[in-house]
Amino acid sequence: MGRILCLIGFVLLSAQAWGQGKEIEAVRTILERTAEELAGEENEMALEEIAAHFEKLLKNPMEINRAKREELQQLGILTDFQIESLLEYRQRSGDILSATELQLVNGFHKGIVEVLEPFITFGQGNRKGTGSSNRSSSSVILLKWWLEKGKEEYIGPPFYSQIKYTGTLAGKFTGGFTLEKDPGERITGKGIFPTGDFLSFHIGAQNLPLGRHTSISNLILGDYTVRLGQGLSVWNSFALNGDISTQSAFRRGNPTAPYTSSDENRFFRGGTVTINRNLGRFTDLETTLFFSLKNVDARIKGDTYTSLPSDGLHNTVTLLPTRKTLGEIVYGASTSLKMEKTKIGINYIGYGYNAHNGRKVQEYNRYQMYDGQHGNFSLDISSVIGKVRIFAETALDYGGNFAIVCGVISRIAGWESAATYRSYSKSYIAPYAGAISTGTSCSNQEGFTLSFQKPAGNARITGGGTYTFYPHTRYGMEGPSSSYKLWWKGESATGFGNWDLKLYCKGETVKGADKSASPLKLGLRGSFKAILFHWLWMRLKGETSTLGFAESGTALAIDTELKIWKENIKLLLHGAYFNCPNWDNRLYIYEYDLPSSYVSRLMYGKGFRWYALLQCRIWKNTLLHLKADSDPKVKLGLKMRFF
Repeated sequence: MGRILCLIGFVLLSAQAWGQGKEIEAVRTILERTAEELAGEENEMALEEIAAHFEKLLKNPMEINRAKREELQQLGILTDFQIESLLEYRQRSGDILSATELQLVNGFHKGIVEVLEPFITFGQGNRKGTGSSNRSSSSVILLKWWLEKGKEEYIGPPFYSQIKYTGTLAGKFTGGFTLEKDPGERITGKGIFPTGDFLSFHIGAQNLPLGRHTSISNLILGDYTVRLGQGLSVWNSFALNGDISTQSAFRRGNPTAPYTSSDENRFFRGGTVTINRNLGRFTDLETTLFFSLKNVDARIKGDTYTSLPSDGLHNTVTLLPTRKTLGEIVYGASTSLKMEKTKIGINYIGYGYNAHNGRKVQEYNRYQMYDGQHGNFSLDISSVIGKVRIFAETALDYGGNFAIVCGVISRIAGWESAATYRSYSKSYIAPYAGAISTGTSCSNQEGFTLSFQKPAGNARITGGGTYTFYPHTRYGMEGPSSSYKLWWKGESATGFGNWDLKLYCKGETVKGADKSASPLKLGLRGSFKAILFHWLWMRLKGETSTLGFAESGTALAIDTELKIWKENIKLLLHGAYFNCPNWDNRLYIYEYDLPSSYVSRLMYGKGFRWYALLQCRIWKNTLLHLKADSDPKVKLGLKMRFF
């Protein structure tokens, strides 16, 4: 589990089951862009959650003529300017009747409409994109299995297995579970199921009326995630902290969501409810309550815990005793006043363990230690004024330490831009926070980020930069230090294919008596995809970087997909050469995995990697995937959809 393993196939396979080649390609475009940016960031749950989000939209597409501003924000594809243009067009001209008419809305060029089509509908009987009806009930089972080479220290069989089920009933009730076993883990023992030592489950309901003006908008029992404000108090769901785009600078999403990932740590277990009260036209009061009680992995010594392992592995005699040994309690509440263009929220979270903190105190972590019960309060606000969005959140922990993040998103002369500023004190403790950060926590940093994008037909230019100052010692850096990164990216799509090219540079500086600077790292990454025939496409992608204009690293890859029998049988071939002799110049490249998911591969040293992936539709709603690679390893994946 030391790599990014995700289930983007949840979306791609659904698009294949319902749609046609054009729509499949639109969906794939969204997810491949995200996979490219996340490669190497060691965020295992990130793409799983994105895949689950778009899987839900494919099953229950958004009615574009009835969606409110907040719902359009949660779609995750549109910018604030596009949302504002859409709302103004609807108010001025009435319902949008087709994808062709949608292209008449300012900011909705042909490329964005093609990407958007699989996830929206224009009204009853006028579904565009995938061509299917809105399925209010569905049931999906996903199976994954492969065998790895055994190791002497393993205490169980060396195979990986995963069983995942998700279901929706009448568009209001949901449920699901995940069973996972990592290579070397036992298949019998206390709290261990024969099919996996990790079990996640949930049941839920949405939009249940409580009265004329009150409803339960979301109820979840079991495992779930919480996302409040801009993430300064709690955001244990996915949030992209890499090259922040104009859309991702502002955190958005429902306050709670069912947990469907296979990461064994970043979730709450218990119950949560969100109640919505309509106070009049365009004004709602939303209240969320949540409570969690579960055991987490920890090394226990007497009545203290000395470390909190986060990889979820329990496959050796050393790791097994850490399994679910520490009790964790989490509780909290949030109240938000939501108006047409403004939202004001107050958030609170409390938490603690049933053992004392016995971790070793070092200079980089001494201000992040707490014992007993701890917690955070925050106040967040966001508002749209014309073509400008402003947002901010400020937070305090039990010790009185503060954190603040604020930003503005605007559109001027066709250029969309975002600017954010953050200031987190060195002693601010928030273990479940997920606000914008260039470190592993929302503490010990001050910084700002600028980003921009300029769409032009089917092309787009994006870029930006970030600078961060760390006033206190951090891991691997003694004393005050700073870091910076600049990037620029151009991309375009045509009927023949698409291309993208990205330039970036980054570096770090240590201040104080031992003032020094790390070598400047320059990089170039790009890809070109050509659709040669309707049954054959080919992609070339590569990346090179240089450290201080001396040592360099290079990775080149080629992907080819052959449709042997329409969408029923496809073969994907991949080969990658890499030459990265220096660890600081290591590169990452993503591969398709099971079923049609992505895995991030580390390119360090010198060598060649390959894999072949066969995708077969063995029944109308059943897909089989077989993958062989240079590890060597053979993987098996199966996805079945019912009613």
